[in-house]
Amino acid sequence: MTTSDLRAHAAELKIEIDDKAKKADIVAAIRAAEAVPDLDPMFSIDDLRPSARHLFGISESTYDAATNRLSGEYTVKAMRQEIDKWLKEGY
Repeated sequence: MTTSDLRAHAAELKIEIDDKAKKADIVAAIRAAEAVPDLDPMFSIDDLRPSARHLFGISESTYDAATNRLSGEYTVKAMRQEIDKWLKEGY
């Protein structure tokens, strides 16, 4: 991988790389960033339900309909995306 490829990959990861950084430094920064786990907490569908109006601007009954086909745990951001997708489908 070329230095410019590494810089592009670092930019995708939102890593700021100094213009004078060497290839090894860029590789180290990328490896460090990729090793950091996603820090957004995960919630079960049932745990997010009572906060549907506050988090997503919808009623609990709308939340129930939007999440009917879902299972597992979601971050608030991921759940918002699922709800927005469901709303665009026209329920």
